[in-house]
Amino acid sequence: MKKYQLRIFLIGIITALVISNLPFAVASSGTLSLSSSWDNNQNEYLVTATVTNTGSQTTTYKTWDSSSNGWTYSGMSNVAAGSSVDIKFYRSADQTITFKLYDGSTLLDTKQITLPTAPTTSISGTLSLSSSWDNNQNEYLVTATVTNTGSQTTTYKTWDSSSNGWTYSGMSNVAAGSSVDIKFYRSADQTITFKLYDGSTLLDTKQITLLTTLTSDPTVTTSPMESGDEQLDSDGDGWSNEKERLVGTNPYSVDSDNDGINDPQDSNPTVPEKKIPGFEAVLAIFGLIIMYLIRSQ
Repeated sequence: MKKYQLRIFLIGIITALVISNLPFAVASSGTLSLSSSWDNNQNEYLVTATVTNTGSQTTTYKTWDSSSNGWTYSGMSNVAAGSSVDIKFYRSADQTITFKLYDGSTLLDTKQITLPTAPTTSISGTLSLSSSWDNNQNEYLVTATVTNTGSQTTTYKTWDSSSNGWTYSGMSNVAAGSSVDIKFYRSADQTITFKLYDGSTLLDTKQITLLTTLTSDPTVTTSPMESGDEQLDSDGDGWSNEKERLVGTNPYSVDSDNDGINDPQDSNPTVPEKKIPGFEAVLAIFGLIIMYLIRSQ
């Protein structure tokens, strides 16, 4: 190989090595997509801006939003190639937002989203009342069921005529379509008015009548006093069903406390007579001893 050819060859190799080690600018790229959904609790639109790095290297982006008029969003640093990040923010209805994506001062993508008029939401709720007699408490257990029949989570207020105030908890953040129960004890012989409010707006009113006190005898399964009970004597002991309920005895048993003494003759028909074990046998033996002593004289 001639000298000039060798020189050209060496120059080519050196040039190739130098060029291969020079830094080359790699163009960055990225795309935007926008979506929104109405948030009932926030009463605004939740906007999601998705930034996708479509380039071949990790990139730090800048974003701009016309509704905030500035570079306001974090999370745009070191977005890996091929990956995406979401920016979420709330915006009010009835506006169009322009969103821009930058690499430094280079504009990469622009998107717009129109947030329409806020959707119509409804707040409503219903009440239902039920009761059951509690023998241990000797009162009625009343259950007020509040059902959210509206389209958004709601905080209710409740009012009860028997307590005369906003007395019940558990009414905060009742989800749409769900129900919650309020339970409380109330004495018999009264009518309770129960009201359901959203703020100061009355949504529903219900009443429940708690009838004459039930007997506390758990074996009695009858309901409160019915028509005709003032003359009816179901157990034939001489006391009417009405009197038995007033006294607290079982209208279907002649001996409510099972102490061997019928209710009309029992001085305390709801409490069994206390007997000394074997007392009758002791009396019998004592009587036999007296008779023996008399005859032996």
